Amino acid sequence: MVFRLDRITATGRSVPARALPGDDPVAFVAGRLAAVPTRHRAVVTVSASAE
Repeated sequence: MVFRLDRITATGRSVPARALPGDDPVAFVAGRLAAVPTRHRAVVTVSASAE
């Protein structure tokens, strides 16, 4: 299954940003993903600066 962000329709509502636990967002996401048994592999490419 593929979810393309350029094809998702906006609802006009926004969700307020929240702080990630810890100081390293990559470690946070990797830890959460490693804790769940998976059947699928996802690859995400973001064309944006780190800022």
